[in-house]
Amino acid sequence: MLVSEGHELDNVLVENLGAMLLCFGEIEHDLHYGERVPPETEDEKRARYVAEHRAKEIEEARKEAEANGEKIDESEMKIPVIETKKPVLMLLHLISITDLKFCA
Repeated sequence: MLVSEGHELDNVLVENLGAMLLCFGEIEHDLHYGERVPPETEDEKRARYVAEHRAKEIEEARKEAEANGEKIDESEMKIPVIETKKPVLMLLHLISITDLKFCA
């Protein structure tokens, strides 16, 4: 099935894959929870992009004002503050034995 889907697999692996899955297919595991930072939402990505873009604009305006010998009024230039996300307790999908070290 993997080969028919376009994945390239070694012939030896193809011959033995079924037996390996039958042998190790019913490995039991416990559910573990750990603290992780949740992924960014689209709104958070957009807000971060706007903040970065605004910071670049302010820096360019500051450099341009310095080059012209002018003073810039920085009270009007405010960069939106993006708060860092705090880790939350979530279900972990463990993929290795080393992941167990980082579980709560």
